[in-house]
Amino acid sequence: MKNLTFGLFILCITSIASCGAVSSKGTNITGTISDAPNMKVFFDKMGTNNNTTVLAQTDTDDKGNFTMKVEEPLKETIYRLRIGAGKVALIIEDETNNLTIKGTLDGMRNYDVSITGSESAKDFAQAMNLLSLGRLTADDVKDYITNTKYPLAGMQMAMNAFGNRPEFFEMHKTAASLLTKKYPTSEYVTDYTNFAFALQQSAMQSGGGGEAIQVGMAAPNISLKSPEGKSYSLADLKGKVVLLDFWASWCGPCRKNNPHVVEVYNKYKDKGFTVYSVSLDGIDERTKARFPSDEQYKSGMEQSKKSWINAIQTDQLNWPYHVSDLTKWDTQAVREYGVTGIPKTFLIDRQGKIAAVNPRFDLEEQLLKIL
Repeated sequence: MKNLTFGLFILCITSIASCGAVSSKGTNITGTISDAPNMKVFFDKMGTNNNTTVLAQTDTDDKGNFTMKVEEPLKETIYRLRIGAGKVALIIEDETNNLTIKGTLDGMRNYDVSITGSESAKDFAQAMNLLSLGRLTADDVKDYITNTKYPLAGMQMAMNAFGNRPEFFEMHKTAASLLTKKYPTSEYVTDYTNFAFALQQSAMQSGGGGEAIQVGMAAPNISLKSPEGKSYSLADLKGKVVLLDFWASWCGPCRKNNPHVVEVYNKYKDKGFTVYSVSLDGIDERTKARFPSDEQYKSGMEQSKKSWINAIQTDQLNWPYHVSDLTKWDTQAVREYGVTGIPKTFLIDRQGKIAAVNPRFDLEEQLLKIL
């Protein structure tokens, strides 16, 4: 599956002072990122295969205000506003001469921003905000892709929500078809259509998308210790519906997904649902070699364990089954489950069999099938 990629992002060449005047030709890009004073701002054009072109850049003033100008008119394309660690994709599918974005750096990560001047950019940002907060089910995402009047937004939503999961190839095909119908000459059409087709072929050939663990298989047992030293075995939870969650305190996407997992857990814990969390915190053998002394290694392990515990408390992960051997990627369970990236989740039914692989945005939908 690593070869199935499509260079899209979820997520002023002429510099003009942020307080300077802007002419009426082209497109004016203005805004305020209130917690980003005196920082560089970039407005990018996002092509396929990670091909990015900086169209404009400037600096914010001491209050986070900025003004810049794109000389060419904005057309049906995916653009991106970038400032520090904050990035937000802007889907432009309508005419605009003045585009304004307001918010914060943290808000940009969750698309919690105010956009005026483009209804398509505003519509996509609102949908992405709900997705990032875990408030959209798989059916909600499918409905958006199928019914939006902005097919570029539908394509980008499909990539953000479903990625290269083979079981969702039909939604990618739908998004590609709608994109082709409205924008047959778009630079995105060929690559995205090929991506959807390759995903379909992978699904047909493997039946499970090339996963080491596939639906219907018995879940391999895991037995590890909690932060307090108590052993918890996955096999002992047979009879419950279990979300096996591989995560770590240092994993940004994991932490962003945790509120949704907590919400689902609190909603269904009295109906036989629980979570078994395997943390990849700690230090693996390769990293261990970087510590010049045993004392520094022990200190690093203590800090890693503390980060794990703090993350459990901060994210309010209130189920009891938190385990780790604090060896990061060297954990045996990682190899047995074929985990090459996190977050990685598996939904296990009451008989101890895999019911779904990586149910993130459709967790509740998959859970209701087997509760």
